[in-house]
Formats: sequence, structure tokens, C-alpha cells
Amino acid sequence: MNNKKRAIFVDSTISHDELSEYIQDSDLLLPAIRRGDIIGVLLKHPSIEIIVIVDGVFEQQASVTHKEILWALEQGIKVIGLSSLGALRAYELRNYGMLGSGKVFEDYLSGVLDGDDEVAISYFPSTHGFDKTIAMVNIRATLEKLHLCDNNLICKLRKIHFKKRNWLTLKAAVPEAIFVQLKAHYIDQKKKDVLLYFQKNHQSIKSEIPIVHSSKNIYIIRDLANKMYPTLIDYLEKNLQSMASIPIQSATPFLEKIAHDIVIYLEYKKNHTHKITYILNELDSFSYKQTRLKIVSDKIRREQKLFLSSDFIKFLDKKKISKCNLTAIFDGILKLESYFLSNGHLFNTL
Repeated sequence: MNNKKRAIFVDSTISHDELSEYIQDSDLLLPAIRRGDIIGVLLKHPSIEIIVIVDGVFEQQASVTHKEILWALEQGIKVIGLSSLGALRAYELRNYGMLGSGKVFEDYLSGVLDGDDEVAISYFPSTHGFDKTIAMVNIRATLEKLHLCDNNLICKLRKIHFKKRNWLTLKAAVPEAIFVQLKAHYIDQKKKDVLLYFQKNHQSIKSEIPIVHSSKNIYIIRDLANKMYPTLIDYLEKNLQSMASIPIQSATPFLEKIAHDIVIYLEYKKNHTHKITYILNELDSFSYKQTRLKIVSDKIRREQKLFLSSDFIKFLDKKKISKCNLTAIFDGILKLESYFLSNGHLFNTL
């Protein structure tokens, strides 16, 4: 189950059955990629070394973000895009290490293609696999083969929304003679790119494009933390436990008091006090808006199941924590989260 080496996101461009002869035991076939899938698959299958993106959802559902792909690249994962949304993302992130393959990618690279509407389709499962509209890149490839690739004609067809671009709307948009040839000699360039990738020695794909190394991605690390740790309290405690010993440094009595209150409030071990004091001192110049303080205070109270104000007051009285220090305590908790997210050291070996 967890010996998978390559994750392949594909569905509407070519079916899993059509790809079966090229798939190895170490491959993991998945449906169109959506936001969060990269983190999810790497957590479930930490042996993954290559991610191949063909199809991806968008518009009605959250699409995979550049941040997620950048994060995977930072982990040393090879990410390859082709044919559809994958080709577009590969073009957009070509300078950051994402690799591209196929004619669709090359056309984005050369400037022939310039928008997501070129590869976008509308589709839904049917008894025959997928009922789907026609991708503009496939129309371009067919017209190019027929030597009918006229700019005016291309512009006219691009004006048809991708959700309505089917044989009926194409028939109404072009002369009969062109429509007959278009349908008779139709080229599915998106599918051709996928088949070519899997038929070739795809492992040898390389890029000559200079790579710009990106910095750690706090948004992806936060998403990863949310998936790996059930509560913020647990996440902070695990980080404190894994944090290396630090030299004793001077801090104000106020910061030492807040560090002590945080330990009491979150019910941590007392030996974490010194580490918390160190972090608060490091981030002493940082400040947060009241809205963020309210969000984290509500989150912590939910995690502690202190839903009623009366229960919350009893909790504070039991812990001997002054209500006057609550703002500083939640400010400190936010600083702990910010510090660990910005370092992300728990995930360096993922």
C-alpha cells in the first residue's frame, strides 16, 4: 500500500483503463487533482517520489494552488505537468522546478496558448466514461493539421465558453465544409500528449529552464499542520517537545510571566516555559490584530471544550490565571504558532 513511487492525477483526458497497460505496481492512479490533494497523498504515501498532473478541477471546486506544488518541489518531489491543467501549471512554475511535457506544454511555452480556457472542459461521468465538451487545444491541433488555422476562426471559436463548446455549437459557428473536416479529422491532442508521455522513457524528462529556489511556504505548512495534528494545542506541544535546547537568555519579567501562564493555560509541562519565553522574546516586536486574537482564543476554547462563559471563568479561577493577562496569553500563543510555522522543522523530513 505504501510502496508507491509515482502519483498520477488524471481522469477526463484519458481513462484509467486506457492507461492500464502503461501503469506499474508502484504507480498510484488518482482522479483530477484538487486543492489539498498533494499534501494528502504525500502524508498517506510518504514513498512517493514523482507527481504527474494531467487533469485538475477548478471553478466549482478549489483547484490545486501554486503554493502546494512549490511545497512539494521543496520536499524534493519531482512534479511533472502535461496535457491539461498540468501543462498550464508546468508553464507557470517552469522557473521553480516543475517540469512540463507534450505539445500543449510546448505551446504554452512558445506563446501559442495563453489562457486556461485553452485546456478547460466541462465533463461529467456517464456510462461511456465521460461526457465532455471539446478543448480548444484539440480544435487548434485539428485545424492546424487541416491547414485551416486562421486567426479569425480561432478567435471566433475561443469566444464560445468552454462549457458550451461542443459539436452542436461548433457546427453553428463555422462553415459546413470546415465543420465536416473538423469532425472527421478530429485530433485529441490532450490524450496524445498523455499517451506519448507514458510511451516514452518519461523518467528522463529534464528542464533546461533556470530554477528559482522558493522559500518555505507558511500557508502549506499550516495546512499540513492542520492535517497532521488534531488541535493547535497538540501541534504547539509537539513542536516544543522537538525543539532543540536553547541557551538561557535574559527576558523581561512580564514575558516570563506570560510564558508561565501559557504553560498553565495549555496544561503543558513546566520545562517548556524556558522555550516559550525564548520565542516570545524573539517575536517581541510582532503584534496581531484583535480579529486574529479572537480567532485563536475561540479555537483554543473549543479545543478545551470551554463553550460556556461560566465554564471558562471557572477554568481561569482554577488555574489562577488573571483575566487581565488573557490578551497577552493569546498573543503569545499566536507567536508560538507563527514561530513554528515559519520554521516548519517538524516537516523537514516528510
